[in-house]
Amino acid sequence: MSKKLLVLGGTKEARELIDRLALCDNVETTASLAGATKAPLPLAVTARSGGFGGVVGLKKYLQEHQITTLIDATHPFATQITANARHACEASDVEYLRLTRPPWQPSNADTWYQFADLSQAIAALPAGARVFSAIGSKEAARLSSRPDVFWVVRALDAELEAKVSDTCQVIIEKPRTRVEDEIHLLRSLRVDAVLAKNSGGSAGYNKIAAARHLSLPLYLVDQPKNTAPTERVFHSLDQLLEMIR
Repeated sequence: MSKKLLVLGGTKEARELIDRLALCDNVETTASLAGATKAPLPLAVTARSGGFGGVVGLKKYLQEHQITTLIDATHPFATQITANARHACEASDVEYLRLTRPPWQPSNADTWYQFADLSQAIAALPAGARVFSAIGSKEAARLSSRPDVFWVVRALDAELEAKVSDTCQVIIEKPRTRVEDEIHLLRSLRVDAVLAKNSGGSAGYNKIAAARHLSLPLYLVDQPKNTAPTERVFHSLDQLLEMIR
């Protein structure tokens, strides 16, 4: 009997997982995308987009589609969907597995200020600073709580400019794929500090390396604490696939 998997995706690691699952025997995979990424690349498995309608809606989906295992491969800061997924699995007797990234670790050459949440990080920034923000579009409006800071905000949302304060410059682009390009960007913007979430993984690390190269302080928000049982959380794709097999 084949396993029926539901993968909650939206990350680079989720796409790699989905590509590997598509090659597995006795596994039927459906990928669910949150809809935050416009025009996502096609996947090698059945895909759906959009939310489920909270815990109740997700529980109904799991039962109607006879899902045996849910793999939560969402962003480390997507706390609501992670909580919903765990509760729905517990209520439906569906196996819950979490694929996530370990957080970045500082080197001796870094100047890091680490905070439990975004509000603390924003409040700690020095008055009059020129700060590069890479916290994403959804929470960019919170930057307006510091009108004494000039923000340079990078995001994917072209409508972001209406959500932030006047003391702000918006750059609509993805993280640059070469460290040299990130260094050039930060230097040209003449920023004094970088504000980011400690998302882990390789996709966003270049800004961390660029800040180190330019001796810029980093104000980093720690990943939310993972409350899933340790044996259900995986940082390695190979280990997770072995568990599924």
